[in-house]
Amino acid sequence: MSHPVFLESPPWPRMPEGRKGELPAYYGSGGPSLVANAAIPLLWQAMFGPGDIRYAAVIDDFDPVEGAVELEEFLEDATPSELEATYPYLVASRDSALARLEARRERLIDLIGERYRPVYQAFSDHVRDHYGDYVLVRTSGLPDIEDATGWMTSMLADMEVMEHADAPVPAGLAHEAVEDALGLALDTGGCRVCTGRGMVACQAQAREIAEPVLSHLASSSSNWASACASLDGAVARPIIGKPCRQSLGRRLVAPGL
Repeated sequence: MSHPVFLESPPWPRMPEGRKGELPAYYGSGGPSLVANAAIPLLWQAMFGPGDIRYAAVIDDFDPVEGAVELEEFLEDATPSELEATYPYLVASRDSALARLEARRERLIDLIGERYRPVYQAFSDHVRDHYGDYVLVRTSGLPDIEDATGWMTSMLADMEVMEHADAPVPAGLAHEAVEDALGLALDTGGCRVCTGRGMVACQAQAREIAEPVLSHLASSSSNWASACASLDGAVARPIIGKPCRQSLGRRLVAPGL
């Protein structure tokens, strides 16, 4: 099952709001968008802190015109608490996001391996060159997102520790945990996040794929598009996501995840 999560660039420091009629223009703007499945990729996490958690109303995921039928069904079936429900998402200025990426770079590369340095740089360049004033993680496709404040806060608090050279590595970012996140389940669909399958069985295969590709990237033009295309999503996807041709609404399924 697909649980898409998107990295986007809104014109304001918040989610678009359906009740204000903002969804059609937002989704049709053709702005930058990366997509991942069922988890927030590592380098997306690295751009935010706990103070960047904001809340969107579930009802604002529906457009009152183009999504009128779906909205009517939601209003008919929802309980009072569901009508008032909100969920957490992430938003920060692009400048602060890039500053955090830079501040956390060396300690994160120590964890994930020097072979990922070109991908880290390519991702940072991509955000700098293609994103606007704000960077947003649209989380509405994640499972049980309404209850996600706790784990999102802990995840981002762990990331903040990586700005301090002498601080112990948090348990959530221990080397083994990061290796698992990077190497989940190489199969015909690529490296998928949150399948419950660890890296042990495919560790050698993942490194065989990663090392020559990243050596090539290090000696050639290092940009995000070439990095993702060369890696074919198999190794880089859990840390940077993959290109998304179209920003999808809350209840649409992103293909190919």
